[in-house]
Amino acid sequence: VVDTETRNLALEDAYRKVRRAVRLLRRNNVKLVYKKIDSTLRGNIGAEINAVMDELNVKAIIIAPAFPEQKRTVINGQLIVNGVPLEKTEYACDPLSPVSSSRISMLVERQAEKKVGEIPLSHVRKDVDLIVEEIRSQIEAGKRIIVADAEIQSDLERIAEASLALNIL
Repeated sequence: VVDTETRNLALEDAYRKVRRAVRLLRRNNVKLVYKKIDSTLRGNIGAEINAVMDELNVKAIIIAPAFPEQKRTVINGQLIVNGVPLEKTEYACDPLSPVSSSRISMLVERQAEKKVGEIPLSHVRKDVDLIVEEIRSQIEAGKRIIVADAEIQSDLERIAEASLALNIL
């Protein structure tokens, strides 16, 4: 675990700090990287994703910011907190890092400046091989970042298994 504390840094500083942390992991032969983002999408998510992707030279990344134990789910590409769309929660009004939308792909695409795709819950709940094919299809269509719906822990486990099968972040 590397806590970079970049949520409220300037965009460029967050990018540099995260890239430096990932470089350190790579130099120490870390084989599996999991990039944690704020589960309410605050901070420099796009810059941090770009830093990890640039340093590891990965072709794509899966974003699944659900945290079922904390009642944070992703349904139809939107982050839902305690049954309420993110943009209607107190997190949207964070004085240092406000969030303007519940639609994850819109927030990430604007920040990361990369094409973003989505995998709906109906696909996430299918066999892992089918999730892998869905991810491949989106990558072939030029999507570099793919947002996956998840409502329960087993959804996240299938997403992780598919990501591992493709060796993507």
